[in-house]
Amino acid sequence: MENPPWKKNPLPNEVVRNIFSNLITLSDTSGPLILVVPILDNSSLPSAKEFELTIEMFEKLHINRFPVKIAFESDLEPEILFGLIKGLDHEKFGVNLDLGNSAAYGFNPVGEIEILGKRIVNIHLKDRPL
Repeated sequence: MENPPWKKNPLPNEVVRNIFSNLITLSDTSGPLILVVPILDNSSLPSAKEFELTIEMFEKLHINRFPVKIAFESDLEPEILFGLIKGLDHEKFGVNLDLGNSAAYGFNPVGEIEILGKRIVNIHLKDRPL
């Protein structure tokens, strides 16, 4: 999260894909895995288009043969985030909902749950300043 591959001095896409591919193949031996990808704070993407390009990178990982889900944790408004992920395979891609972040960003957690619904695959509970 502090030095994401899609920000300052980004790693080439091939290197990033290899890193995540290696993590994902671990799920083949360790059982089901939820890989939370933080796209917020330091790793925030400035536009929905850049988020789409990042999603495309993850789609190219061919994760269908592994027991893994990718859960994006984002600072985007829930409607925008849902719009970006709604076309992805719901068995493999979803959202990590962090209620501390929701409060800090001024989002309504009940509204987020209503919008993101079944796309939520993981929830973080923590305090964070408003």
